[in-house]
Amino acid sequence: MDEPPLRDIFGKFLVKLGAQNKKIVVLDADLSFS
Repeated sequence: MDEPPLRDIFGKFLVKLGAQNKKIVVLDADLSFS
């Protein structure tokens, strides 16, 4: 069993938070493009 990369887990976590807090979505996008 391969564990998904921590970044993928963290990304999904941010997406879930983003549903409640759009500022998190902006932060996640900033991290993705940096």
